[in-house]
Parts: sequence; structure tokens; C-alpha cells
Amino acid sequence: MKATVFTAPGVIEYDTNYPEPQAGDGIVLQTKACGICGTDTKALVGNRPGMEPPMILGHEIAGLVIESHLSDNESVR
Repeated sequence: MKATVFTAPGVIEYDTNYPEPQAGDGIVLQTKACGICGTDTKALVGNRPGMEPPMILGHEIAGLVIESHLSDNESVR
């Protein structure tokens, strides 16, 4: 999988060999867009305890569901 990974304060690296996600009990999305918030930007500059590299920032995601293990009565919000 391709990913932009927060690897150190002020550093984001493009990684073309990041581990593939697994659906587990949820879903896998093909990401089309992703936003970052103020908390993510604080982490990027090193001012957010508990958000330590390496990690993928961003959590406002829009995309296509490509795999789902949700039951018929569960929904994705």
C-alpha cells in the first residue's frame, strides 16, 4: 500500500511498501481524499503527546468500500 507516514517532527515520508490493511471486523477503503485536523498538525510539529511517529495522520477520509465484513444490520458512519 502507498502511504504518507509521519516519521519525525516536521517530516512526512512517502512509503510505497507500507503494510496492506486488513478488514478484520470492519471495512477496507480505497481512499480518494483525506483531511487533517489541528491535532494532526500539532503532532507533525511535535506538540501532541501520545501521537508519536511513525504513524499515518488524517482521519477525515472519503473513499470506496472495497472489502467489508460488516453484518447486514451494521452500517458505516
